[in-house]
Amino acid sequence: MAVVNYFAEARKRKSQELLLVLGSEAKCRIQQSWVSLGESPVLLSEWNHVLKALLKAEQLQRLEREGAIEGCAQMSDGVRTSYSIFQSHDCFKAHFCFEPLNV
Repeated sequence: MAVVNYFAEARKRKSQELLLVLGSEAKCRIQQSWVSLGESPVLLSEWNHVLKALLKAEQLQRLEREGAIEGCAQMSDGVRTSYSIFQSHDCFKAHFCFEPLNV
């Protein structure tokens, strides 16, 4: 599943959170349960696409240097997305929280 589809599917299911871990299935949290968004694992190409789409060059450098970065982005559907991204030699994990802007 393409990265854009992970976000679209999570939002379609009205989830509050999305979790991407390289090599594992993407999951979203609906109410109190984590639900798989498909059977295929998140690929390195998809991981790189997320980073390029979300982070600026200096943020990418900071992630590579420090191994973690947090931030916030506004989605086109009126939702603010807070994110935490962790990257090390053996773990690539991104956690996204969706918050409506009109609350």
